[in-house]
Amino acid sequence: MEFYDVSGWLVTSVSSTKGTRDKLVLIKPQTEDTYFLKFPMIREKRDYTPENWSEVLAYEIGNALGFNVLRYDLAVHNGKVGCLSKNMTKPSNNESLIEGHSILSRYDSTYDPSNKDTYNRYTFEFVCNALKAYKAEFFIKDFIRTLIFDAIIGNSDRHQSNWGLIQSIKIVEVKPLKKGLTNPFGKSKKVGLQFTLNIERKAAPIYDSGCCLGREFGEEQIQQHLDIQSKFDKYIRNGVSELRTGEAEKKPSHEELLRFIKNTNNGEWSSFVEEEINRVIQAYTPKAINELILGIDNNLPDQYREKYGMTYARKEFVFRVIDTRIKNLKNI
Repeated sequence: MEFYDVSGWLVTSVSSTKGTRDKLVLIKPQTEDTYFLKFPMIREKRDYTPENWSEVLAYEIGNALGFNVLRYDLAVHNGKVGCLSKNMTKPSNNESLIEGHSILSRYDSTYDPSNKDTYNRYTFEFVCNALKAYKAEFFIKDFIRTLIFDAIIGNSDRHQSNWGLIQSIKIVEVKPLKKGLTNPFGKSKKVGLQFTLNIERKAAPIYDSGCCLGREFGEEQIQQHLDIQSKFDKYIRNGVSELRTGEAEKKPSHEELLRFIKNTNNGEWSSFVEEEINRVIQAYTPKAINELILGIDNNLPDQYREKYGMTYARKEFVFRVIDTRIKNLKNI
C-alpha cells in the first residue's frame, strides 16, 4: 500500500458518485488522470473508519490470489484520510463504466433496485439473462469470480452498482446519408451523416469491496471475536451475499450461493466454479498472506497512526477471517 497527500490536487466534484460514503473526484497535478477518494462512513454509533483498510486489504489479498481487483491506496486530503483509486476508465478512449443496475434495468424495465419489494429479484439467473440480452455473456465467468472473491473476504454488499462492464465506442466510418425526398423539383437532399460504430466491452475490475473484514467492529469487538471462538464462528456463519437464489426472501451465505450456482441449470457452471476454487486454494499461501496483512500499514505516516492505524489485533482478525473462509471453499 502507498500513502499519498492529495491536498493540493484539483477537486472537480464532491460526492458525485453513487453510494453512502463521502467522496471527492480529483485530478492528479500535471496529468489528466482522475482519481476517486472515498472517506469511511462515520455516523452516530456507526464509525466505519476501518473500512479504509478493508478496501486496501481486499485489493492486496485479491491481487495476491490472482483476482482482477481495482487498486486502492490510502490518501489524506486536508487532514482527512480515505482510500484512493484511479478512474478505471479512460475517457480519451471513449470508455465508460456500465454498472450492473443499468444492465438489469435495460433487460427488465419494471425492475427497480431501489424498491425493497423487488430485492428478491436480484438473483444469479436474472443477472445471467440480463447479460445475455446485453450481448455480454462473456462476463458471467467474471461475475462468478467476483462472487468467489466475496466469499473469501466476506463482502456483503455486491449490489447492482458494485459490478459492471467497461465499454468503449469508436467511430470507424462516417459517410453522408442521403434520403430521397419527393418535391416539385424531383431532387435529393443530404439530410445527415451515417456513422459506423465499433462497440467493445470488457470486464471492469472488482471494485467497492469494503463491506467486509470486520469494518463495523471497534477494537473491543475485534478482541472479543479473537478471544471467544463461538463469536468468531458466528461472525463467519452470519456472512451473507447480497445476491439471492431463486425467489428466496432470505439472503444466502456465500457458500450457499456458490453451491446454488454449481447446481443451477443442470450444473452448467459446476466445473468452472470448482476450477476457480481450486485455483485460489493453489495460490493461497498462509504465511505470505499473513505477512502481507502484517505489513499493510508500513507506509502510513506516524502522525496518522493513532486515528487511522491498524492494530495488531485487527490484523490477526483479518488473517483468521481469510484463512477460515478459504478453508470453507474446500467444502463447496
